[in-house]
Amino acid sequence: MPGEHPIEGRLSVQFGHPLTLRSQASLLTMLSTAELEREDNSALLSLPSECERHLGPEHTVTLGARHNHAWALYVLGHFSEANEEIRLVADTYERRFGSDYPIALSAQQLYARIQNGLGHFEAAVGLMNDVVERRTNSLGADHPFTAASRKVLAELKENRRTAP
Repeated sequence: MPGEHPIEGRLSVQFGHPLTLRSQASLLTMLSTAELEREDNSALLSLPSECERHLGPEHTVTLGARHNHAWALYVLGHFSEANEEIRLVADTYERRFGSDYPIALSAQQLYARIQNGLGHFEAAVGLMNDVVERRTNSLGADHPFTAASRKVLAELKENRRTAP
């Protein structure tokens, strides 16, 4: 069928419909590193540009696909590329929704992880401290997102102590 690309012989990417694109972009966060690296899945890694082409650069589905793409790049160890992608997403989320909006904080959290991957440990810890504080203020200390952010912060601090 025109507009389809095979993915692992089980899935196909159909470009155009926002819900289809959104669902397929979700695969970027669910597949293992080995599955992301498969040549058959290269269509998944091009989803953000397809979303932008069909929906525009600031459509929420495009932003979500870019966010998930940044995650996939992070998981693959492509920290410089992930850094560029998440900065674009984080800036747009903050401008559109405000800095305390949950998805904006999620992007900041990924940005902190990427900074850590790039070796910028102090920046990563500073970003995560800010995310934890904002999540505590907006969602409460016991909210699952706040707890998850505290866990990421603790992991970053632990990595900093053991980093060469």
